[in-house]
Amino acid sequence: MRGLRAQKLSLYGERTDVRVVLRACPSTSKRKAYRRATEPGVNSRRRCAGRVESGTLPARFRRVISMNRTLVVFNHGKESGPWGSKIRALAEVARARGAAVESPDYQDLDNADARVARLLDLPLPPHEKLVLVGSSMGGYVATVASVQLKPAGLFLMAPALYLAQPEYAVEAPASGATHTSIVMGWNDELIPVANVLRFGEAQRLPLLLVDDGHRLSESQPVLNERFARLLDLVDAG
Repeated sequence: MRGLRAQKLSLYGERTDVRVVLRACPSTSKRKAYRRATEPGVNSRRRCAGRVESGTLPARFRRVISMNRTLVVFNHGKESGPWGSKIRALAEVARARGAAVESPDYQDLDNADARVARLLDLPLPPHEKLVLVGSSMGGYVATVASVQLKPAGLFLMAPALYLAQPEYAVEAPASGATHTSIVMGWNDELIPVANVLRFGEAQRLPLLLVDDGHRLSESQPVLNERFARLLDLVDAG
């Protein structure tokens, strides 16, 4: 019997300890792996009794337990935080499809390119496919970083693109993702709609315009549906 202490993201991005239990169940002739995730203050059940020991996880189980097929990394806007209402809703969409989620905190950085550098230096957990999500300034961050990270998916909400401002050094950003989806509000009071149309037209990217403002606060169901569709494309390869 061997065990491995790992880490798991909680609902709001905090890390908690996870114990993986490997034990042969008395009712079977084959050796099987069972997990027991023990979080502070939470009682969990395990299907076979046994002790949890430190040790090395057998190679045949390693990928199943430590590798997330899809990892979604959210990038919040300039005036928002890592777990705003849109990100929380989209994170649930991602988790419902078995994806892991990360949402870095950029609130100490006002410069968009400094945020790009932080994202590129972020130690991401193991994964097979990467999806970047960005809102407003986070849309610029995700787009610029996508050229190097080459994600399978890029989901942009009212992205801050083609802004002639010092903190946005990349004048003509391009998507480096396999699949890209954009949602923009016709009534956006901060980002000119023409900027996003220009970006979409340059690469013939899917773009949905909705009757909403910059925060897209009235369009959460639409965002959920478009994001789910992108994840399905990513999952299909």
